[in-house]
Amino acid sequence: MRRALLALLATALLAAGSPLVLAATPATPAAGAYAWGDDPLDQVFAAADSVNRCGLNRNAFVAALLAPSWPETGASGSVPPSPMTLSRWDNQAALYAFGNPGTAYRRAFWHPGVGLWQYDSAGLGAPYTASQRADIRVMATAMAQTISARYCAADGSVPDRLNAAWRPWHGCNDNRCLAIWIQIYNVDTGALRNVSRDAGVTNTGGVQSRTCRGPGSAGTFTCWRVDPRRAEGYGAGGVGWASASSSAPAPLTAPFYTYAAGGYEYRHWLRADTGYGSGVWARRPLGQNARSALQWAGGESLCDVTTGSGACCPTLPVRSTCAPVGVGGTYTPVVGDFNGDGVDDVLWYGPGEARDYLWQGTVFARFVGRSITVNGTYTPVAGDFDGNGTDDILWYRPGGKNNDRLWRGKRNGSFVGSTINVSRTYLPASGDFNGDGRDDVFWYGEGDQTDFVWYGTRRGFTSREFDQAGTSLLPLVANFDGDRRDDLFFYGPDAVRDEIWYGSPGPSFKVRDETQIGGVYLPAAGRLNRGKREDVLWYRPGDGADVLYLGQPGRSFAGRALAVDEEYSPFVGDFNGNGVDDVFWYGPGGARDALTLNG
Repeated sequence: MRRALLALLATALLAAGSPLVLAATPATPAAGAYAWGDDPLDQVFAAADSVNRCGLNRNAFVAALLAPSWPETGASGSVPPSPMTLSRWDNQAALYAFGNPGTAYRRAFWHPGVGLWQYDSAGLGAPYTASQRADIRVMATAMAQTISARYCAADGSVPDRLNAAWRPWHGCNDNRCLAIWIQIYNVDTGALRNVSRDAGVTNTGGVQSRTCRGPGSAGTFTCWRVDPRRAEGYGAGGVGWASASSSAPAPLTAPFYTYAAGGYEYRHWLRADTGYGSGVWARRPLGQNARSALQWAGGESLCDVTTGSGACCPTLPVRSTCAPVGVGGTYTPVVGDFNGDGVDDVLWYGPGEARDYLWQGTVFARFVGRSITVNGTYTPVAGDFDGNGTDDILWYRPGGKNNDRLWRGKRNGSFVGSTINVSRTYLPASGDFNGDGRDDVFWYGEGDQTDFVWYGTRRGFTSREFDQAGTSLLPLVANFDGDRRDDLFFYGPDAVRDEIWYGSPGPSFKVRDETQIGGVYLPAAGRLNRGKREDVLWYRPGDGADVLYLGQPGRSFAGRALAVDEEYSPFVGDFNGNGVDDVFWYGPGGARDALTLNG
């Protein structure tokens, strides 16, 4: 029977004019060295054991599964094909970002064929995501089932039935897969031959599992990062299909993330990976051809929770987007528009002799940083105290030792310093409490200690006494009622009584008790949506419940629940100049940072 099979193989190959037959007889096929991933080969053997082989022995069936992988991926026999392989011969317009081959986002390209056997969304690959097609643990079973079904249904000789089984793969045309099958399967002994194992090729070929948060699914979920630069096997080192300079018709994608949700396959390209000014993403209904079913969208909307890349800012119940940001180090952030350009800046103050930095904001929600020197240990408070359009910083040293400093901001981004004296120990908070266009400072003293407001003037301050007799309070400043005067929300953790002082045209406040907040929060106040009334973000570090208080008519608030699981020290400012305050989620030390842009 084996001689008969060899004769049939010879006839089939001669009919196609195979160069392999010209080099050797079917009884002694041309020896070739073929390589395959070590763990992936184990998966193929397991898959072969799980299906009906219709008379083929285990090794013959495994050879039938392996044979298409080399011509489909372009790998030479001695280099193992990569499970990550992306098709480079499909360049239909719909596969380019937004369906435009002339797009500026050429590397946000949707490769329709993926994997060792190039399962394509136009056919056998339609039900699978890119990550599934790159995972031999999924595709070995799918491939075995396909080859089994087609081989068992075919008539004729073994070569005829094998060719029928391989018909969906164009790489098998002209008996190419049959020729490889002869080289890697010994018909006489029934053994697999000329196939070596490569331990450097894993089951996903370099595709990495991550935890993500993004469109289509609530909470966090498993996603997969496909980076051609991390390909294992053929493609490693940027060769072949993974070459960005290849003459192949299709461009090579930048790294992307993929996952399935709600019946769709999603792919996301992050700005950090593409270098583009915007994130790009697309989705395909599972089961449909990418060439006709892709839905494209712009904007960064995926967070790689594992690394903190992408849109990793907490989601607020207002219109918002994310911007990448990273601080590194432990600082006290001081926020203000220090150069008067309409965009808030951040001075990262390191107490004592630690280095300090000034990040100047831009309308692009990116910062331009430079070193700056403060020196000393202070409790800083910022505001436009003289009303000239640039914010100033009062460097207050608690204890009343007459060594405080006042930095006046200049439009060139520098400061002019002078001495100022503050007696005793206070917790300062700044805002325009009387609506005259100049910021003031409320000096809150614990308990029975006398409190003061320093009202800003063109040349300095005027002082007035007040009595806030509460203890353990944190003053939050914002215009909660929208009357163009800032107000003070005195927040007391847990059972400490809370109170709001509403600003007035003269040197006074209208005091109003507020519903007890309860709980311990790190609050931040500002205009977090486009309403004229300002809001309070009640953030509880860790997995506690968080709430956004939106300012409402009648000096009231409407609460909106949110969930911020990570730990931050949040503060607010208008970091892109759109008139709405943003939330900078600062992670002290080496913790992750995030920036939520509102409006």
